[in-house]
Amino acid sequence: MENRGLQTKTILIPGIIIFLVMAFFVAYKILPIQLEYRNDQTYLTQSLKTELPAEPLKEIKYPVKSYLITTGGFCWLMAQSSIMSYLEPDIDFNTFVLYGNPTLFMAGRNNSERYGPALNGLHAFKNLGYTVYRGSTNPSHPPRNVYPDIEPENLIYFKNKDQEFLMIKKLLTVGIIPIVHIKGSFLPLIGYDDKGIWLGNPESESIPEEEKPEDFLETVILDETWVMSYDEFFKNWSGDNQFFWYEKTGQRKTEAEIYEENKKNAQEAPQNIETTIGILKNLEERQNISWIYTYEFDTPSAVALYRYFESKGNQKLAQKYLEIAKFYDTKRESLGPNPPLYANEEFIIQLLTEVQPLYKEAANMWPESN
Repeated sequence: MENRGLQTKTILIPGIIIFLVMAFFVAYKILPIQLEYRNDQTYLTQSLKTELPAEPLKEIKYPVKSYLITTGGFCWLMAQSSIMSYLEPDIDFNTFVLYGNPTLFMAGRNNSERYGPALNGLHAFKNLGYTVYRGSTNPSHPPRNVYPDIEPENLIYFKNKDQEFLMIKKLLTVGIIPIVHIKGSFLPLIGYDDKGIWLGNPESESIPEEEKPEDFLETVILDETWVMSYDEFFKNWSGDNQFFWYEKTGQRKTEAEIYEENKKNAQEAPQNIETTIGILKNLEERQNISWIYTYEFDTPSAVALYRYFESKGNQKLAQKYLEIAKFYDTKRESLGPNPPLYANEEFIIQLLTEVQPLYKEAANMWPESN
């Protein structure tokens, strides 16, 4: 009997140890996530200036018009500028671009920067007096340089997509229009009812040819919306169900302040481009170019600056930015109708090398004041 008892203890003790180790491992994995969730939700409740309703409206739809440009890869710019033009009607597409600091070429000077053009819709919202939030069902957030104009504490973790969508409905109820990531594109979610949702900025393929912009200089305003069932929406809500919202918390910067910000960065652009070229020439094999470089063809920035200086009667500087816009558009068109999602470093190095003299000429032409 003693031997049997000893055998039982011999079997039980390792089993208990294994159980405790496994329990500790599970707790170690789960508890920090739960703690982060509680902290994020508490912070969100305390930080929002807008009082959210206990229950959202049954249905709502905002008459947000959509912008459409020919340059590909700027769904986020079209979506965010569409929302802003509804919230603050005097901020049209080109003005929104100007508030996004279109003259900045980042150069990896801190952990909030990548390399390349830094036209940023989030920065535009910030300059217009908004605080930006991002929600996600993943507690692990992207690197700081991916969303540099969102404070780290405003990256909010939600337990699941249903909880997120309840938040979206509450935001819409009080006039805050979010952006969601659907099928690889950023789109404004402008309403919902019991059947599904309405999205702005419908897919280009669904728009008749006669309604599309004729060239890179034209920005078309559309009334069309994209109706999507809940099944389709939840199936295609990508990027860890990420969504963004923008709460008005302050005053917008003045045109003079925006001018000074852009002038400073325009004057630094040639050196920043040189820095970027150097990094790309020595790119490490493990580095994913889509994470360290913004985008290739910064046509919208150049067009907005062309429009701005044209309105100010500075035809010489306006024409220089028009020359830059034409350069980008020609290079983009040379890739054919289905260009790769990301260009390789050799292509970008050549692109930057060729466009750098134009930015250097533009940098020396900015007047002291607007």
